[in-house]
Amino acid sequence: MDINRSLRLLVQTGKVHFGVRQARRAIKANEAKVIVVPQNVHETVLRELRTSRVPLVQFDGTNMDLGTVCGKPFSVSALTALDVGDSDIMDAVTG
Repeated sequence: MDINRSLRLLVQTGKVHFGVRQARRAIKANEAKVIVVPQNVHETVLRELRTSRVPLVQFDGTNMDLGTVCGKPFSVSALTALDVGDSDIMDAVTG
């Protein structure tokens, strides 16, 4: 599975939110299906997101790399999927 391709497809065909604050809101509203975070996400944020029951995918790159893969001109600290669309991102779920 190519994670970069899966993320691009997720952004194009699914419903996503960008940012840690949006991830928290989606978790609280019980809408989040999966959350993708970069390697350089702050440890306290990572710990907080791991305590939720939402599957977490660790992206192998920085927040700038994640933004680039998603086709955005900004860094992405968290990508929350509310609907995965045609993406196979759920295959990358680690826990």
